[in-house]
Amino acid sequence: MNPDTLIDDAEDPQHSPEERAAAAARSTWVSVGVNLVLTITQVVVGVLAKSQGLVADGIHSLSDLVADFVVLFASHHAKKDADEDHPYGHQRFETAASLVLGALLLAVGVGMLWSAFRKLEEPERVQQVHIVALWVAGGALVAKETRSPR
Repeated sequence: MNPDTLIDDAEDPQHSPEERAAAAARSTWVSVGVNLVLTITQVVVGVLAKSQGLVADGIHSLSDLVADFVVLFASHHAKKDADEDHPYGHQRFETAASLVLGALLLAVGVGMLWSAFRKLEEPERVQQVHIVALWVAGGALVAKETRSPR
């Protein structure tokens, strides 16, 4: 078979790899903006409304924001051509990024569980949550579900 006739990606033969990479980068930058607003709003309102759940969701949004930057970093380096030090290219950056993202999610999950167990041990320290926390949590849910997919 002639290599010039091979299709780069059978799932999307109408767009070049550069076009797909640009679309992925735009989508990730939109996610950065959404996660930045969500992080700040959830943490601030969570602290003011004394909502541990909203603060925890804000920290989760922060981890999503960090993950967005890991994705941008990995995709930037993965598209580099092969060189003397990397004769097979730089695609393993994506694999390393997956490992970093998995570790990040694990750390955030363990932190949330630890905090929850501490609250269960001392239930008298749990404070009454303000109604504003419910509205912000609902808005965050809508924002997360309607942002552009990765």
